[in-house]
Amino acid sequence: MKTTLTVEIEYDPTMTDPEGLACAMDRLLETALSTPGIMDEYGNPTFREFFVGKGAERGAAVAQSRAVKRLLRKAEEGGLDAEDLDEIVQDVAAQAASTVNNAGLAAQVAYLVEHWSAEEAEKAIDIEIEAQPKGRQA
Repeated sequence: MKTTLTVEIEYDPTMTDPEGLACAMDRLLETALSTPGIMDEYGNPTFREFFVGKGAERGAAVAQSRAVKRLLRKAEEGGLDAEDLDEIVQDVAAQAASTVNNAGLAAQVAYLVEHWSAEEAEKAIDIEIEAQPKGRQA
């Protein structure tokens, strides 16, 4: 038998992102489950990875879509072109990259998979592994 448990988390987006939180929850659960006998009285269930749920994404996407349409109309009516927002977009992207990088290796890997693909992320990781001095490789 299977069940799905939902955990709602409020977080500071300047500190992390949903995928980073899922990685942190995986680590937390892994640590808790490493205690011998901790789940014996529950029949030692198997836990899988945490992930960002589709329902939450869908609701956020609908709200975001409405906001995008409204703000696009406002920008166009205000006479803005794409070039007018270049610097702002670059600043926000740099801030997002900094947040992911500060969240650690798990968040970085999750970000690469989310924004590329597992295959592309693996290629990038392989390149970085090859570039490491031989003494640093595990």
